[in-house]
Amino acid sequence: MKIRLLLVVFVLIVAMNAFGVNLQLDNGVVVQTYIGTRPTSESGFGKIVLDGQLLDSPDAQHTGYLDGIVETTNRASVGAFAGMVLSSNITSTVIRRVTQITSGAGGAPPHFKRYYRITNNGSPASGTMTFNFVSSGTYNETNSVPSPWVIWGDGDYWNSNPVTASPMAEGVTVPSGSSVWLGVENIVTNATVYARVFLEGPYRTHLQLQPGDPGDTMYLDLRHSPRSEPPVLYKGDCVIPVISPYPDHRDSGYNEPGDIPEKIVDWVYLRFRSGANLPENSCFIQLGNGYTGYSCYLRNDGYLVDVDGSEGVTVPGLQEGEYYLFIAHRNHLTVLSATPVNTANLTDYTTNYYDFTTGFNKFYKFWNDNGVYRHIMNNKVLVGAGDAPYDGNNPIKTEQVEGIDENYWTFFQGILGYHDADYNMGVHVEGFDLNTVKKNSEESGQIRSPLSWPAFTPDTCP
Repeated sequence: MKIRLLLVVFVLIVAMNAFGVNLQLDNGVVVQTYIGTRPTSESGFGKIVLDGQLLDSPDAQHTGYLDGIVETTNRASVGAFAGMVLSSNITSTVIRRVTQITSGAGGAPPHFKRYYRITNNGSPASGTMTFNFVSSGTYNETNSVPSPWVIWGDGDYWNSNPVTASPMAEGVTVPSGSSVWLGVENIVTNATVYARVFLEGPYRTHLQLQPGDPGDTMYLDLRHSPRSEPPVLYKGDCVIPVISPYPDHRDSGYNEPGDIPEKIVDWVYLRFRSGANLPENSCFIQLGNGYTGYSCYLRNDGYLVDVDGSEGVTVPGLQEGEYYLFIAHRNHLTVLSATPVNTANLTDYTTNYYDFTTGFNKFYKFWNDNGVYRHIMNNKVLVGAGDAPYDGNNPIKTEQVEGIDENYWTFFQGILGYHDADYNMGVHVEGFDLNTVKKNSEESGQIRSPLSWPAFTPDTCP
C-alpha cells in the first residue's frame, strides 16, 4: 500500500509540477493533497477508498488535488481517520473527509478547509472529535498553515472563537441513520502596518513646526518637479515611477506617473523579521508576493500609505504577529524598529502606529549604529541620506554613507529626473546632494545602518 501511494505522489508531482501538504491518515499513512485550482464541488476532487487498500480514483482527472476526498466504508469502529480522532463510543460509521486548499499566490500560506461527514448506521451516539495536524515533512501543516482555526458544523460555527491549540477537540452528536457535517477552517488574515518615518533628503529643514502639528514636513519635488528641461522633464511633472524600483516591482496600477496620489514623496520598501529572536539572529520573512519585501508609498507627513493613497499598508502573506519592522529607501539608510512591533496593535494614524520620528529609542541599534540623526529645530529624528546605489534587482547598498557614495554622485552630477544619486530628492543631481553625503560620511563620523554589519545575514530564511 505504501509503495503504491508513493508512486501516485511521484507521478502527480512530475505531471503537475505542484506542491503538496502532508495529511495524516489512520495507521500512520501520510498522503499529499496537492494545491491547484479549487474545485466547485466534490466531483472536482480526486478520491481514495480506504478499506484495506488505498486507491486513486480513475475519473478524478487530477484537477489539482490528490485524494481530496478520503472515505471509509462501513466499519465497526473508527478510532482515527484523516486527521481526526473519534471517541470510542461512536461506532458503525462511514466517514468522508473533503479537503479544500486555496493556493497561496507567490508563496503566501495556503488556506485550509476540511469537511468531515459522519454517517451513523448504528445507535444514536455522541462523543468527542479531536483534530490533529501533521507536524513533520517539508510542507507540514503546523508550519505552513497559519492559525487561528475555527470549528464548525452543518453550516454553523460550533465554536465561534478562533483557536490556536493543536489538537482541537469538539463534541458531536450523531443520530441513528443520519449524517452530520462538520469542519475545520484556518483563518488567514494579512497584517496591516501603520508607521511613520522622515527621510533626511526631502525633509523641510527650515520648516519650524508648531507643537502638535505634524505638518507637511517633506518636499514633493519628485511628485511635482520644480525643474524644467524639455523634452527630458517639464516643470510640474511627476517623476516617481508607476512601478516600484525595489525587488518586488510592485505595480501601482496607474497608467501615468501624474496619476499617482497627491502628497506622495516616493516609494519605500517594507521588510520584516520575526520578533521571537533578536533581528540579527533571524532572517527576512518571505511574503505573499514571493519576495522578502513589499513596496508602498511614503506621504509627505511621514506616514506610510498604500498605492491608492489609503492609510496603512496591508502586507500579503504576513500574518498578524510581532515583527521587527524594516523600512528601506533607494538612497537612504535602512532602519528597523527598536523592538518587535505587534501588528495587531497597529490600527490607525491617530493613536496606534509605530512612530520612528520621535526619538532615537524608536530605532534598533547595533554597535551604536542606527542610521539616523536628530533634527534640532523640530526635535525629530531623520533617516540618514546618501547611501546608494540600489538598482532594483541587485541591491548593492553598503548600508553606510561613505566615499563610494560620493564617487557615485560624481558619475551622475547634472542629471535631471528620478535618480539614486539625487540624495535630496530634488529632481536634480547637484551640489546639495554632495553636501549631504559629505556631512554623513565625514563631518558626522559616517552614519551606518545596523544592516551594514555581517551579523544581519542571511538575507532570507531557508
